[in-house]
Amino acid sequence: MFAESLDAVAAWLWTFAVHGTVIVAVVAALALLARRAPSHEEPLWRYAIVAGLLTASAQVWLGPSPFAPLTFTVPTTIASSPAAGSGSVAVPELGPPAPADALGLEFDGPPSGASEASGQDALAEWGRYGAGFALLFALGGLASLGRRRAKLLAWLAERREVHADHPMRGELDALRARLGFAPRVRLTASGAIASPVAFGVLRPEICVPLRALSDQGPASRTAMLAHELAHLVRRDPLWLDLANTLKALFPWQPMLALAARRLRALAEQRCDAIAARIAGPLAVAECLVEVAGWIGDGRRVAPREIPAMAVERHGLRDRIERLLGDDWREHRGPSPLGAALATLTATTLFAATLPGADVREVDDAAPVAAAPLPAATPSAAATPALAERLARLADLVVLYDAERVALSERLATLRAHAALRGEDREQAALLASVEARLAVLDRLRARIATRAAAVPNSQAVAPSVPARPVPVRPR
Repeated sequence: MFAESLDAVAAWLWTFAVHGTVIVAVVAALALLARRAPSHEEPLWRYAIVAGLLTASAQVWLGPSPFAPLTFTVPTTIASSPAAGSGSVAVPELGPPAPADALGLEFDGPPSGASEASGQDALAEWGRYGAGFALLFALGGLASLGRRRAKLLAWLAERREVHADHPMRGELDALRARLGFAPRVRLTASGAIASPVAFGVLRPEICVPLRALSDQGPASRTAMLAHELAHLVRRDPLWLDLANTLKALFPWQPMLALAARRLRALAEQRCDAIAARIAGPLAVAECLVEVAGWIGDGRRVAPREIPAMAVERHGLRDRIERLLGDDWREHRGPSPLGAALATLTATTLFAATLPGADVREVDDAAPVAAAPLPAATPSAAATPALAERLARLADLVVLYDAERVALSERLATLRAHAALRGEDREQAALLASVEARLAVLDRLRARIATRAAAVPNSQAVAPSVPARPVPVRPR
């Protein structure tokens, strides 16, 4: 049970690795076209955060992908039993391979099926190793995220509630009514931080530096509160929490870090635009410069897990230039119905076309009866391609049976000789290779019979190649 679960997790992880990389790359290419319109670019990156999870889950657990280049197979040996039927070709019961107590034999070629089975074993093992390492990385990422959250809570422990009679409290309530944000927002202040921060999904809160209560002018204070309140209205803490959690769970997926970084930058730009409509672009630009000066005084800066006004110092110049120009004005974003239809279409397209991984398990504990090939009378409705395919399957069964019978007869003869001449190490090794070849023949023959059983009898054809013995050359 544990191995089966690990195989399923491995298939999902490999599929998510492929899907996440491709989807973020496609979104990055599309985002270049919408670089000057954050209202169109941001929905693309939000989709990129969660799309890989949706498409990988749909492809692995809801339906197989038509393209599955990575297959985890547990190779087994399936015993077959005879099946009789008039006008049909069945795989006979040939019994277990001969014991390794006879003289050695040499084949004209190596047993390729054995190498194929070993390759499948190695692939399955690598898939499970990858799943195990991914789980370890996820645990480490979650532990690191938990430490940062605990440090953040300890860091904000000294914050204090702003009194209800303070002008900033009344101004925040007026801004909530203007932006149509119904939940009450807690307003706190702390002397340990240098930049205002907004956090909380169920209990939204804005924490400002202590000096902002007395050192800021009215216009700058309005711009600061409008910017932080815009983060709460747009549910930026929720999206950033989701992006950071996914980064912690899948640290081996660098495309998630790219999407989270761009999503954070777009959130700041769009909140600047909302604050500029309320307080004016110049007031927002002055507030950014003022808060950047507070950060330069050496106080602690808010971590990137929560929205902060001027933490991203490398993008601060671009934000100020946008506010001083006319680029801060937002274009009208896509309609909710159009966004929903585009999301559904893109998810379906990615889930149906992107390659992924597959897990195939074969139970070798119980014997499986070999299904007979269908009747030998070709149907008029059968297409030429289907007829040719069934003919090849029947021919392969005949060839495998002929080789198996020839090997069994030769081994029976050589066992009697081995009793007289004795057995050495080389003979034992050769005989082991013979047994491996016989096992491969049994497995391949069972697969052919299983495939033939899925075709209706009315579409079957007779074998076109008669049985012929396979030459076996004794050493």
